[in-house]
Amino acid sequence: MEPTLIPILILLGLGIAFIATIGGLGGGVFLVPFLDIVLVIDIIDAREVSFFMILFNSAIGVYSFLKQKRIHVKLGLIGAACTISGTLIFKTFFSGLSSNSVRLIFGWFLSILSIYFIVQLIAHYKNNKNKENTSDSGIGIIPDLNLKKTIVKAIPIFLLSGFISALTGTGGGTINVPAMNVLLGFPIHFATSTSTFIILFTSGFNVILGIFQGKIELYLTMGLFIVIGGIIGARLGAKISSKFQKHVLKGFFGAILLYVGITLILKAAGL
Repeated sequence: MEPTLIPILILLGLGIAFIATIGGLGGGVFLVPFLDIVLVIDIIDAREVSFFMILFNSAIGVYSFLKQKRIHVKLGLIGAACTISGTLIFKTFFSGLSSNSVRLIFGWFLSILSIYFIVQLIAHYKNNKNKENTSDSGIGIIPDLNLKKTIVKAIPIFLLSGFISALTGTGGGTINVPAMNVLLGFPIHFATSTSTFIILFTSGFNVILGIFQGKIELYLTMGLFIVIGGIIGARLGAKISSKFQKHVLKGFFGAILLYVGITLILKAAGL
């Protein structure tokens, strides 16, 4: 690795961790495309570096969120068990997918997912167009769930999350957050923090698998410098995340996911 890349990787880790911790997305939706498109690192290796960064970012985020009492621990543990199972399904049956196949699937997934966030932003402004006070800065309260009924809804969601995580290197928050927000009735800030808790286990499991698969050199070179910046960014993101308005948060991620998705589709097509 070129020494000139070191400050770039540190700044990259800081910026991505800051944004990702606010949104509970793990950071892979930003890091993997950047490494693949800008630094021209194969997307298969990029997702391994992403898991390493996500492990540290999510650990810092979880520490802060637990102090803020924003994590539904029981649901999070159920989600972690399911996402790990989804990861094993991918690793067992689909790990041989080519780089371009991964780009294409990843790109379409992000583009479709972005619609959810953008629709939420449009709906907010439409519903509040004629109201004087459109403030939406409260974070709400953690839901009191009926776990038996919730598990029936949650298991297929989290299995899919683990599968997509292993495929793309994203951590799974791109599924966890909207699913918990819409299907389980979580306020967005509690959805993002509980998602971060789940991602800690999912990314940790993927890193352990990566070590056994000989990815340790990637972790200790490129991954390490990204993590150094990520430690700072994750702490800052966790501290101020509750200050972001819900509708702004959703709209921001919708735009980012749409842009990244289209970019990956175009690269997979050779454009």
